[in-house]
Amino acid sequence: MVKPQSTSRFARPKGHTRQIVDVVFGVADRNCAGFGICKIEPNGQATATACEGRWVSAELYPATPTGVGLWISKDLISPRAMENYFYFDYFVMEEDYTIPREIWQRYGEEQIIEKGYYPIIRHNGHIQIIFSPDNNSLSTL
Repeated sequence: MVKPQSTSRFARPKGHTRQIVDVVFGVADRNCAGFGICKIEPNGQATATACEGRWVSAELYPATPTGVGLWISKDLISPRAMENYFYFDYFVMEEDYTIPREIWQRYGEEQIIEKGYYPIIRHNGHIQIIFSPDNNSLSTL
């Protein structure tokens, strides 16, 4: 679930409506082990050796007035990441993740993806995850 401070305006990446980023999977408090998003960095800053198959380039975009979407080419996902993070029907966020302001800005507000379970939408050649309050299965438990 994305926790906006206001719902009066549409969320968007800083300076653009869509942005290519590097996503590192895991939990920041556990040195990127576990499930969720450990880091989102500007494209080209994550390195495969430092992240050991737990990163992918993705398109970050506004999905709903309070939601953030990730669009990932299946060709860019390592077999290890595919098995660990995309094998089941839900993407697991063990902890909240705050998208860095230099990547995403909602008119000066932070964007927080809340812990929970978000459906993985499979398309031909792509995977899509929409982090929004309506998609978080944890909020319905």
